[in-house]
Amino acid sequence: LAMSRHLTSDQVDHFKEAFQLFDVDGGGSIDVDELGALMRFLGHNLSEKELGDMVERWDTSGTDTINVEGFLNMLASYSDVVDVEETMLAAFQEHDPAATGRIPLGEFLDTMTRGSDEKGGEYAIHWKQLQDFLKEKDLLDEPADPKEEMLVNYGLFVQEMLRI
Repeated sequence: LAMSRHLTSDQVDHFKEAFQLFDVDGGGSIDVDELGALMRFLGHNLSEKELGDMVERWDTSGTDTINVEGFLNMLASYSDVVDVEETMLAAFQEHDPAATGRIPLGEFLDTMTRGSDEKGGEYAIHWKQLQDFLKEKDLLDEPADPKEEMLVNYGLFVQEMLRI
């Protein structure tokens, strides 16, 4: 991981964990759609062309995918200092105009899987993994109105992701 030396060991660990969360099939690499979801999660809303260019530049295997080493090198090349917590919180705060620190579960899942077939096909496991993670880590809050959906405490989610 030559270029990833620009990232702290904590940043490398956090980015690896984020990468694994978006590596839906567990194959050790992400395609352009998964990269788009991952970059949105990290607070960067890139165009399809920008994402395609990134995959083309950082694909070391010729499979139109980026492995974790390529992803870390990519991040290191774009910034010497990346504030992971601030970037992750900012991505969720866009969906929380009232600044409550919580967003509805459905919107959270949409944010995390935007641009993919969220409810079916290869991404169905993605939703279930996220929901299981949220339940396991006690990151879901009951809404004030029982008719509304559960709320995700995204501040605690970010803290939990950074702790992993």
